[in-house]
Amino acid sequence: MLRGDPGIGETALLDHAAAAIGAGDMRLLRATGVEYEAELPFSGLQLLLRPALGRRAARPEA
Repeated sequence: MLRGDPGIGETALLDHAAAAIGAGDMRLLRATGVEYEAELPFSGLQLLLRPALGRRAARPEA
């Protein structure tokens, strides 16, 4: 999790990190929260994992 005041470069830092990771064989999941959901339990996790739910069948066996 990355937190900071608006305008100090959090998004630019994450974009740079995503570009560096994107060249490898790792999967990158990103989510952007909204302030009004801050008090909802697991709202960030739900936002992060929702895109991956459709890919469950493609997962390799453990």
